[in-house]
Order: sequence, then C-alpha cells, then structure tokens
Amino acid sequence: FLVTLALYCLIGIVQRGWTRDYVFSGIVIGLATATKFSALPLLAPLAVACLVRVVRGDPFIAVFLRGLLAVVWIGLAFAAGQPYAFLDFANYYRDIDEQSHMVREAGRLPYTNQYICVSKYGYDLAQLVLWGMAPPLGLVAIWATASRLVAVVRERSATDLVLLAWVVPFFLITGWFDVK
Repeated sequence: FLVTLALYCLIGIVQRGWTRDYVFSGIVIGLATATKFSALPLLAPLAVACLVRVVRGDPFIAVFLRGLLAVVWIGLAFAAGQPYAFLDFANYYRDIDEQSHMVREAGRLPYTNQYICVSKYGYDLAQLVLWGMAPPLGLVAIWATASRLVAVVRERSATDLVLLAWVVPFFLITGWFDVK
C-alpha cells in the first residue's frame, strides 16, 4: 500500500511539481521504509521525478531544495514510524544485517533450505505467473511491463519512467537474492 501511494505522490511531482507533492512523497517513502527496509529503493524514483522537473524547465535550485525537503520528510517519517532505529541503532542495524545475510545465503538458516539451487529471476517470475496472479493475468503483467520498458524510450513518458525507476531496480535487487 505505502509503495503504491509513494509512487502516486511521485507522479504528482512529475505532473505538477508542487511543494506539497515533494512533502507527501517524503512522508510516504519514510513510512514505507519504516515498515519494510526494502522500500528504500523508492529514492530512485524520487531522484528521477526531480530530474524530470529540471528537464521540464523548473529552476534547478528550486527542484534541489524541494528534493531536499522530501529527504528531510523521509527522515522525519522514518523516525516516527521506526523510532527504535534511533533509540537502539545497534540492534536495528544488527537485525537488518542479519536479514541481509539470510536473503543472500540460502541454506544458512534451516527455513531457507527450500531455496537452495533455485534460479535467480526465473523462480520469481514463475511464482508470479503460476501462483501470484494466475497464468493469464501474470503473463499479461509481464508483457505489459516489458512493453512499457520499450515504450518509455519511444514515447518519453515521464510517469512511466518514474514507475519503472521503482519496478526495475526492485526486481533486479530482490530477484538476485537467494531467498525469496
């Protein structure tokens, strides 16, 4: 929910460029990261949205300051949603590090044995198609994503570029993990 809401707010930056779009984007990205650390790559679509505003003619310094404002709100919302990251940073870091090692080393913990020798990206796509969305919708979703990848270059769609700035890195990062 929060990732989808963040992308919606980021599209607001692309379409309108209002200061409140930056603030809302920062708040939602901060809350998303507080609930699931793997939402941190939402910084990529934020950067893309800011670049789009500069390319469209907004003054660089104005976009930079609004982007900085978004980053401040990311920090504030993260602190509100995950205060223990600051109150007990050592344990927070240890827990993130432990999970990071777990997803990169199948078989390290007993419940990850099922992922030993599983293909990196094929497994994710197969699970999406077979069980996540059912074959008809799963295949259409993969086709639509691939077609938007091609169309973003041809059509120069800034909104698609922001959405793909989340989808592509997230898929590349999580698809590479041993443990799904």
